Amino acid sequence: MVSQEVYEIISQTAKSKIETLDNVTGGLSDAIKYKAKINGDFWMVKIFVGTPLRLAWYKELSKLSGGAMAVPEMCQLFNENKLCLITPWIEGESLEKKLVTATKPEIANYGMQAADILNTLHSVLVSDNSYIERLINRVNNVCKTVEEMNLTFPKRDDCCQFIKNSIKEYAAEDICLVHRDIRPENFIVNNGKLFLFDFDNGGIGEAASDFAYLTTMGAKEHLSFSKEVLSNYLSDNNKQVFWDKNLFYSTLQVMEYAIWKWQIKGKQVYFQADNLIKQYNDFKSNIPAWWKVI
Repeated sequence: MVSQEVYEIISQTAKSKIETLDNVTGGLSDAIKYKAKINGDFWMVKIFVGTPLRLAWYKELSKLSGGAMAVPEMCQLFNENKLCLITPWIEGESLEKKLVTATKPEIANYGMQAADILNTLHSVLVSDNSYIERLINRVNNVCKTVEEMNLTFPKRDDCCQFIKNSIKEYAAEDICLVHRDIRPENFIVNNGKLFLFDFDNGGIGEAASDFAYLTTMGAKEHLSFSKEVLSNYLSDNNKQVFWDKNLFYSTLQVMEYAIWKWQIKGKQVYFQADNLIKQYNDFKSNIPAWWKVI
């Protein structure tokens, strides 16, 4: 049963009466989710702990509404740091499921659409003079944490040394809006059109930081889709810089995933770390081995 407080939070955010409200289950986030009918239309509602800074991020993201991204069109922060987001409800099927039986032309089409969506997202540039400082702190904290937790994923110390060495000469490119969880599961297909959703992990960063799952951490059966996305996304001018940045962020995110998996599930990471080392030949190559054979 939905509490009166929830009804009031959603009504105030939508500035309208709620016609129907049904619980939505699934996902890994701590958000409470509902499918709401408001003014005859269906919406995804999420309520979770937020901050004024996070509200500002979603308001910036909302400027991209109306396109192929399911972003909040209404958002409001309430007492006790409760953040309410109201996003258009997108009917359709998960791209992950569609890829199982998709033909090559269909995969090519999905990859082109995904690249267009990411180009749109990454075109929103943000001024952030403290980005490098925060990135350095992130690297140092990750390396310290994996050592303190005594995590044992393949080539742990080599991974740590690589990101520490890389950050020493790091120069950030344009800082922009990023999703931080680009994978087939987070795309919905509706009548052949892709929609990107689930921006809960989103933030600001370098565009290359959005591709770690597609290039390094994802399932092998998704690599054809990944190749199509990157082939449409990359230009001849930015390929070298992209691959350098992608390897750095991929390594960093594999290590962060190892920490998360141990903290949440009590399990050590193996597949992603082992794949990282093999695909990039112990950091001797910045282009994954699969890129040349897919």
